[in-house]
Amino acid sequence: MAKRIFEVGRRLAVAALVMGSADAVDAQSSAVTVPLHIHDGRLWVPVESESGEAFRFLVSTGNAMSVLSERGAERVRGAGPLYIGGSPTLSIDMTDVVEGSDENFHFEGETFDGLIAPNTLNRWDLLLDAPAGRMLFAPIGRPVEWDGYELSDPVRLRIYHGVAISLQVELSGTPTPAMLEIGAPRLYGNEAVGEMGGIVEERAPELRIGGAAWTDLPARVEELSVIRRFSPSGEPFVMVGGVIALDCVLALSYVHQELRTCVR
Repeated sequence: MAKRIFEVGRRLAVAALVMGSADAVDAQSSAVTVPLHIHDGRLWVPVESESGEAFRFLVSTGNAMSVLSERGAERVRGAGPLYIGGSPTLSIDMTDVVEGSDENFHFEGETFDGLIAPNTLNRWDLLLDAPAGRMLFAPIGRPVEWDGYELSDPVRLRIYHGVAISLQVELSGTPTPAMLEIGAPRLYGNEAVGEMGGIVEERAPELRIGGAAWTDLPARVEELSVIRRFSPSGEPFVMVGGVIALDCVLALSYVHQELRTCVR
């Protein structure tokens, strides 16, 4: 069972950071850029402690709280604050961090130290540019324009408790409620999704989010507990993984509750 191992750090109130002006701002002028890597379909970023020790953290929009592996928790003790990409302006919220088994952080010969969750990510407007190997963190507030990127019109999101992201997608032409978890390496759907043909032989024939479309994505029919929480009666529901970000730029704003994708 996961256990809390840290009760330090501080939360930043989103309401205190939101500016009143509706004017758009160029995010690049104020954004911090960090390397974004892919391993076995999972996105991860480098993290550095105040003392200079290096870590590797997965990126998740599905976990409510950040997680440390057993190995990572041991390494973090006494290392000081943790900064994404080594930038002091990108500290990880250590108020609520849980410990997970090392085996949950080992994938295809690589081991990771932890997972960054929305209790940290929701402090910024985010741009994930996996094709270029970078992730941008911009101060939240006024609507953000990511200069130099051709992005779709905003897709409206519902964000529960500031962390869980719900949206509407289309699977093989059928409107389907979904959650966004870029920490997952594929799509997951419940039995109802399989029955309607949204997932066939561990592939999703077609996924649409707003005006963007993906075809033949890796997928799996599995009755995950997180899906049951969103769909307790077993109605079709899908968890959209980070596979959509591997060849497509994603811009995510928690404060404005919107997702923008590359134009496909």
